[in-house]
Amino acid sequence: MDYAKIYEDLIQKRRANPIDKRQMYCERHHYIPRCVGGGNESWNLVYLTAKEHFVAHHLLRVINPKNVKLLKAFIAMCTSTKRQDRKIYISAKRYERLKEDYANSQKEMFANMTPEDRLRRSKNIKAGCAKRTPEQKAKIKEKRMVYFASLTDEQKQEIAEKRKITIAAHSEKRKKEIFDNISRAHRKLPEELELRVVSEYQKGKTALEISKEPWCGLGREGVNYLLRRRDIKTHAKARWDGKIEQICSDFQNNKYSTRTELAKAYNTSWSTIHKILIENGVNVPVNTNYSNAARAREDKRIADEYVSYKAPFSSTCVTKISLYNAIERLRSLGLIGRQETQRNVLKKIRNALHGKVKYAFGYEWTYSRRTVFDEARFLKNSVSQKEMPPNIKIQKQKL
Repeated sequence: MDYAKIYEDLIQKRRANPIDKRQMYCERHHYIPRCVGGGNESWNLVYLTAKEHFVAHHLLRVINPKNVKLLKAFIAMCTSTKRQDRKIYISAKRYERLKEDYANSQKEMFANMTPEDRLRRSKNIKAGCAKRTPEQKAKIKEKRMVYFASLTDEQKQEIAEKRKITIAAHSEKRKKEIFDNISRAHRKLPEELELRVVSEYQKGKTALEISKEPWCGLGREGVNYLLRRRDIKTHAKARWDGKIEQICSDFQNNKYSTRTELAKAYNTSWSTIHKILIENGVNVPVNTNYSNAARAREDKRIADEYVSYKAPFSSTCVTKISLYNAIERLRSLGLIGRQETQRNVLKKIRNALHGKVKYAFGYEWTYSRRTVFDEARFLKNSVSQKEMPPNIKIQKQKL
């Protein structure tokens, strides 16, 4: 029986018919479990009924029999806790089989351990499960007394001062520091200091250099705010004095063939020139040709970029499909939310293609040119790379 296909069908069915949480009890399930590499992304979360949730974890355990964490997750589904009271009953035979599998996995884990790791693990378990005996407490106290006896008076005084700072006092101190950093930008100085800031700035010092002076007490943003309040232009605005009219006339007379050349002539970026033109009332038309051309280039690129993707728990693989068609198919399945832009979708898929992340929108991704041997494996024959026909297209199942 193909348990992977049953699991995929269960998830796809619930995605196509989501549960209304206000009318029906449901539980949140990670399609790719976190212990396998899944996260809390929207495409990885699906709400199932209690029965479907139990069946899903049972299927995951059967599909991945060697994964101990999935086995523990299924055992937890069969037990009730203070946090969640599940009324799930399993047969004695299934319970015995689960416990045997768990015991065997623990034996394999301990068999591969070194004697030192085994001893360290057993001590950690004992320390976590049992309270210290009076003999252990006396031994720890004796070690502490020996340590404190070796300290000097200055070290003891330093430790005592550190202990006086409680958690509450530390939090209040941190709050005060944050408030001071935020309020530094708009703090008012005495008239003498403000005049001194202005004179230092007019002599040629930058706002950052003035803020580092011990007498200032303002940050760089605070110095700039003080100068603007006194109608003094900062370096960022004073840089274009005497050039603004020339920039506007150059743009209106089409002195330069492209906008990039205009920006390079003044040794800046087009965004800065655009801001200057808008502030001075110059009408800047939207360059629709450029944006349409960029979009056309990107569409052509993703249409020519062929990829393959497969479900993580199944051998179902879709190969030789353009990235554009793959994204459209994911949107039709509802795996890509409306808030996701095309750029974000491409970024996440390409991160999976380059191996930076394991999954993207519930699938494992590879480039088609790298899937020659995968295609041969899916065909279940020993075809070499040279014997593979060109532009082979294999699609075991339509997703």
